[in-house]
Amino acid sequence: MALGAFVIGYVVGNNGYLAFLAGFLGAGLLWLGMALFIDIATHSILTQKVNQLLPVNAFLMTVLISGLVGGFAALTGSLLKSEL
Repeated sequence: MALGAFVIGYVVGNNGYLAFLAGFLGAGLLWLGMALFIDIATHSILTQKVNQLLPVNAFLMTVLISGLVGGFAALTGSLLKSEL
C-alpha cells in the first residue's frame, strides 16, 4: 500500500498538501471498504471483540492508521520528485 502511494505521489507530483490528502483519502477509504466487507462477511464477530478491548472504534483506527501511512508515502514521493 505504501509503495503504491509513493509511486502515485511521485508520478503525479502534486504539492505537499494535496499529495498527502490524496494518499490519506485513497488508503483510508480502501482499508475502510475492506474492513466493512470483512465485517459484513463475518457477521461482526471480530469487530465486537476488538471494540471491547480498545477505547477507539476499530473502523476509525483502521482509517487513521492506513490513511497516515498512505498520506506520508504519497507526500514522500511528491517531495522526492520536486527535489530531483
